[in-house]
Amino acid sequence: MDFDRRLTSLEAYRSLLEDFLRFLRPIEDALGALDLKTFGIDFSSRRKSSLLEADLRDLGHDAASLNSLPGSCLHRPRDIPQAFGVLYVLEGSSLGREVMLGKLKPSLHISPVWAGRFFNGYGRTTGAMWRDFVNALNDVGAEPDAARIIEHSALATFTAFEECLRMPGTVSQAAIAKPSL
Repeated sequence: MDFDRRLTSLEAYRSLLEDFLRFLRPIEDALGALDLKTFGIDFSSRRKSSLLEADLRDLGHDAASLNSLPGSCLHRPRDIPQAFGVLYVLEGSSLGREVMLGKLKPSLHISPVWAGRFFNGYGRTTGAMWRDFVNALNDVGAEPDAARIIEHSALATFTAFEECLRMPGTVSQAAIAKPSL
């Protein structure tokens, strides 16, 4: 996936964020349709596509160009154990926020308030959000066969994510304004 290559310029970074959004939008819609509150997860507070959209606006997108981005999620959870497999991947990615922002700030001047909201995740509450998720994951995984389904779903999510990053979406560059610092 060569993240470092995709962090060499604002245009490359914008393309990376577009791919993240293509992946997240449909998967977040599928997760939002499931009743995760029964297991202590308020998914509305864990959605990250709006953070990506804000970052992409900083990088020159507007509402029309954001809406023109195709969705391409290849794995959508249909039940609670599958949802927790997906969430394992999404929530786990929030843990690397400081590493990613550390890479982005010196070279591209990305910050938690300009084009780096997504990688800032939950900010200072990231650790607490992760612990809450792990507690719920352990509860769901205690059900018969659930741990196997969770694991399979997490692996399918990683695979779908890799596919989204390997096959970038096509967006008319003319429709996107140049980012301003």
